[in-house]
Amino acid sequence: MKKIFFLLFLIFPPISFTQDFIDLGKIVVSVQDQPLDNDNYLSQDLISSYPSLSLEEMIDYSSSIDLLKRSRFGLQQDVSIRGGSFEDTKIMLNGIKINDPQTGHYNLELPLTLYDLNQTRISFSKNEVDFSIKDPQKQGGVLTNFFGQHGLFENLLSLNFSLGENILNRISIEHKTSSGSGDDKDFETYTFSLSSLLNRDSGETRLFFGLIDRDFGASNFYSSSYPHEHEDIKQYFFMLNDCYAHDKFVLENNVYFRKHLDEFVLNRHAPDFFKNNTTTYVYGFSPKFKFDDWFIALQFDQNEINSSNLGKHQRFNQGFSLGRERIKAGKFTSSFDLGLTNMQGFDLIETINLDFNYELTDWLNSSFIYNRYFRAPSFTELYYSSPGNVGNSNLDLQRIDNFEVVLNQRISSSLGLNYGMFFKKQDKVIDWGRNSTVDPWVAYNGGNIDVYGADFSLRFNPDNKFVQSIGLDYTYLWFQDKGPYQFSKYIFDYNKHKLVASIGLIIKEVYFDLMAIYSKPTQRGQYLTCDLKLTKDFANYSLFVQGVNIFNKDYYEGVDIEGEGRWFKFGIEYRF
Repeated sequence: MKKIFFLLFLIFPPISFTQDFIDLGKIVVSVQDQPLDNDNYLSQDLISSYPSLSLEEMIDYSSSIDLLKRSRFGLQQDVSIRGGSFEDTKIMLNGIKINDPQTGHYNLELPLTLYDLNQTRISFSKNEVDFSIKDPQKQGGVLTNFFGQHGLFENLLSLNFSLGENILNRISIEHKTSSGSGDDKDFETYTFSLSSLLNRDSGETRLFFGLIDRDFGASNFYSSSYPHEHEDIKQYFFMLNDCYAHDKFVLENNVYFRKHLDEFVLNRHAPDFFKNNTTTYVYGFSPKFKFDDWFIALQFDQNEINSSNLGKHQRFNQGFSLGRERIKAGKFTSSFDLGLTNMQGFDLIETINLDFNYELTDWLNSSFIYNRYFRAPSFTELYYSSPGNVGNSNLDLQRIDNFEVVLNQRISSSLGLNYGMFFKKQDKVIDWGRNSTVDPWVAYNGGNIDVYGADFSLRFNPDNKFVQSIGLDYTYLWFQDKGPYQFSKYIFDYNKHKLVASIGLIIKEVYFDLMAIYSKPTQRGQYLTCDLKLTKDFANYSLFVQGVNIFNKDYYEGVDIEGEGRWFKFGIEYRF
């Protein structure tokens, strides 16, 4: 802990922790700009200030999120929220769930570039991360080139154009390659996206197509016993959204399709020893009817898998929800939605989301939040079989009840504090366990596990020519129970303490954005890493220097997953 207090002393020199807090980088969104739904919104300006090497990694700058980075640059990262498993987290794109049914390891494979991203919404109470796509423009674009350590090269072109007056389009193409920070950590990736927007008098139609091609060494990704793993992944994603509006009535229709291909080799130097080829499909239709603040939403989706190891399986899901987005009565504001889901092979499941907000004063409001949600076991947890991991076809659904109390203190338009306490009651938790290091990991339902926690955040954007912003986020977690196995692969290896400190400075028209993350996991040693981004803006181009883990701290991302060392990259962005 001495290191983190020393770092805070450097970042907040003689600052009083009672009055003079400040907030991060080029953040322009104030606390009063945030909706009353208690979600965390990352704006374009905030995202652009982050030193993270990929858009997937930026969410790790939240203290309530634990992002296990098996590799940098978004190759494969597992996102957990407030002590849950990475399989519990719902990943969404424009409000559409895009979780991979094979395994949650692939959930964060986003088929878009940083320049396609509008904002990111994180709902800690619902265990959701929603990435929204930026609207295309009539013209203009961005060209970037980066190079860095370990033979890193990045190139990206994002181009806006129109077809007539009402059809706007954007095409983005990105390529990344590196020899890797160690043996069998090399990678080469391609990302392509097409976004189109048709404006009509009665509404709008949006089309999005994304393609991912990733070939990478997966050293120690899944087992330290096999350090030469390799994966070749391709993903095709299509989404069509149509919105019709008349007076107070709105009809939204979403159609989507996701195809994911994965070739996994346990030892790339002996590929015939163990190989698994898997193709998954997710496709669905989700209409939503809105009248004033009321809505009715339907959900139909199909999950399919064809795998040389897991076999052929499918399940069909049907869902219904009814709710009201905002009920206003004096100083009292609330929202709710109630739903039922029929998932093939499991019982009928209810979902509940309640949010009550009361404005105590002009500068202080309180909220009570209750959520009930579930998650089904992935096909890997059900059917996978290898020398290191064995699935369990008898797994049941996992259910979660979340209770939360929040205080939002708005001291000024540029200064805000949030305090919260939460309790997650988890029933039939799904995890992987074993009793000795020589045994394979086995999937199981771990009974009831309760999670208690508290968090605190501060944002302050001062009117200062030197200090632009300072931020502070802290989350504490405590588990009540332990599982039946001596070793847990995921659930019980959580961050008991996580603190994120940030500061944004301007020195001679150069932006300095510094992020520091302190973590104290339960099954690994505590560690402190620092990331840095320097930006110099000109009329139509910008120069960047970005670094993560800039002090080259040795640490472990997981029990047997060594964290990446220092990565620096340098680049230029040209806007036209």
